[in-house]
Amino acid sequence: MTGSGSDAAPSWRTTNPKVRRTASITPRLTGLTDGRDTVQVHTDVVMACGEKVVASGEFREALGPNHRKLACLDMESFGVACAAERRHASFSVIKGISDFADEEKHDGHRQPAAANSALEFRFLVEEKAFAFDPDDY
Repeated sequence: MTGSGSDAAPSWRTTNPKVRRTASITPRLTGLTDGRDTVQVHTDVVMACGEKVVASGEFREALGPNHRKLACLDMESFGVACAAERRHASFSVIKGISDFADEEKHDGHRQPAAANSALEFRFLVEEKAFAFDPDDY
């Protein structure tokens, strides 16, 4: 979004299938169940990534028509994504979502979200989800 409207320039990237498969089994292995106070690992949704912090429900809703599986917004990994793209390198983002990108945005859930991201990363490393596999290329 710009001061004079919107400037669409979407760029789609897919998740490494091995990482996605491994992440999808995390809830079963850890005994997590669905619910408001539990960790949920989502491997079937899309994360929008950009250079701006979003604190507007109106802006968030305006992004919806761009992709039917859009679930969250992220700005922290945008620089990493740009650098990886310039080098034609792959990268993974493990994101703990801590707010709804609206006017109620606050940092109250940031610490547990970060801790859960770290636990998921550890699990993926231990399961060798990032290990080089020549069949992936």
